Amino acid sequence: MKFNPILIGAADSLAPPDNRPIYEWAAENVQLVGGKGAFFDPDAVPSQRFAFDWISDPDIHNITLVWPTGFGKSVFFEAWIAHTVAENPSDAQFSHQTDRPASQWVEKRVVPTLEACPATAPIMRTTHRHKKRKLELSLANGCTLYFGGANMRNLQDKSLPIVGGQEVWDWPANGAISEAKARTHDRFDEKIVLCGQGGREGSEFDAEYLGGALHTTGYKCPGCGEETPYMPYTGDPAADFESVMTWNADLAAADQVPWERLLRTVRYVTPCCGRKMRDTPNNRRRLAARQVLISLSDHEGIPGWVSHTVSALAAHWVPWEKLVVQYLQARRAEMAGDTSKMRAFVMKRLARFWSERPVTPVLNLEACEPYSRADFWPVEGEPAPRWEREAFRIFAVDVQGTHYWAICRAWRLDGSSRLLYEGRISTIEQVHETQKRFEVSNENVAIDSGYATERIAHARWKYRKLIRRNGKHVGSSCWVMLKGARDESFPHHEIHGRQKVKVRKVYSTTEKRKTSEGKPYSVVKFSNLMAKNALAAMMAGSRAFGVFTNHSEEYGAQMQSEALLEVRPGKWNWETVNKKGQRAARVDNHLWDCEVMGVVLASLRGVLSAGLDDESIDQETE
Repeated sequence: MKFNPILIGAADSLAPPDNRPIYEWAAENVQLVGGKGAFFDPDAVPSQRFAFDWISDPDIHNITLVWPTGFGKSVFFEAWIAHTVAENPSDAQFSHQTDRPASQWVEKRVVPTLEACPATAPIMRTTHRHKKRKLELSLANGCTLYFGGANMRNLQDKSLPIVGGQEVWDWPANGAISEAKARTHDRFDEKIVLCGQGGREGSEFDAEYLGGALHTTGYKCPGCGEETPYMPYTGDPAADFESVMTWNADLAAADQVPWERLLRTVRYVTPCCGRKMRDTPNNRRRLAARQVLISLSDHEGIPGWVSHTVSALAAHWVPWEKLVVQYLQARRAEMAGDTSKMRAFVMKRLARFWSERPVTPVLNLEACEPYSRADFWPVEGEPAPRWEREAFRIFAVDVQGTHYWAICRAWRLDGSSRLLYEGRISTIEQVHETQKRFEVSNENVAIDSGYATERIAHARWKYRKLIRRNGKHVGSSCWVMLKGARDESFPHHEIHGRQKVKVRKVYSTTEKRKTSEGKPYSVVKFSNLMAKNALAAMMAGSRAFGVFTNHSEEYGAQMQSEALLEVRPGKWNWETVNKKGQRAARVDNHLWDCEVMGVVLASLRGVLSAGLDDESIDQETE
């Protein structure tokens, strides 16, 4: 018997529409690629049911989904595409960050899904192979699916009712979202779905999210029966996470965290009644089975717009212990001045929008044992008083036209430190006398070489100390001339075991130079950004940063003379600020610069590493 494709197509068109929810239809028709024959499971990610219901609602046109990584975003789109082709044949456009991931997605997932789906397989078989291109599928049932990167070339010259966007947080910030949405040409049946992990506050994706009525996934509490979100939603994502996840704080604060013991203390605390739950697959699935859609606030969205966000806490296959480990690692890096891990955790795991906030260092005198300036003031003719377990002390000097500013700080091998001296010095001779009074060796004197370089080079040569062995001159102990730079780090070539590696650090290798009179000297450059980040973190409590209680007014003011400000989108620098925290050009910051140089020299001496050296290690071939 011969089959007439025209009659078959006519019969299919006269078949009654399948009015089941999309996720129920997908459970019967959409076979997951690489899933060993498994079909779409609506109960695997209950949050997707809410989004599918919005797609089916004719009164909802604009849907923004802020979901964590690994939450099944691609599977969600594949099920929607299959349902569109089979039950609602319409032209549609689905965009990714660039053409390459879009092409790979179509080739490896979308096409195989449509070919395996019982409802779409006949359509794929009757579609000419030349109509199935990598970024365009012109199907036999009349609908065309366009794919591609989010660029102006792909986002123009089309008119269609359905627009989908994946990983929208990473789209170009030049109006790509607006251009994609414009493809619907204001049709009455337009459907726009934008999906991705959290992005940056103030971005176009953030504006789309805030434009809709805000929702999240919660659950009906097994303790009190109240419907509650997995965690609160305030302006501080990290605090929201800590409000529902608890662990032993003492173990987490240890230098070497005993992770096995710590993770046994992890508990999830319900926001509604404070019920504590252990991290077990059964408990996570128990909450997932009771998931409900919750409105976040009275925020009034644009009519027809809805938004949804949910953290990885709602993904029952992700252990809560794993999230705690990632959070604690991110928090430690943040204390050392590196916010990249916390930014990734907030955006990828909590699916929240991230904002880099200005950082103004604040002296926390209550965090350290109080002491007085007089406790370490050297009495003439007597040895300088020493701090218990002190390893060495650093004398850092900032050079001005007619005077100098200096600090002396004692360091322990654990990176803790204590201020011994701070103040203004009139002459270079007095600088040398103060150094000797506090018994600081030449190699532990850091002096600014960015201003009056020749003057400092001559003084360095004058006050050098000859090193002799067996009566022979083998070298000299000299001041370390430092110069701040805009570089983010500097490469160093080292041997680790049998491998040659490149290690990036806060300071550069030594640069040999000569004065106009031929006197040799050397300069070490350092990363202003990296060193100041580390100093701010130490002042905030990452390491004990002692300051005597009767410090000068100049020290208190100058230690808050700089702040980390956004100089252009995504680019942050340390800038001088006034008492109100506003950018100002003429502000005294000399003692701040001295402390920065002290941090660099402490790193060079090997007592500081986190956030300063070993930033990245790249293996090199011989």
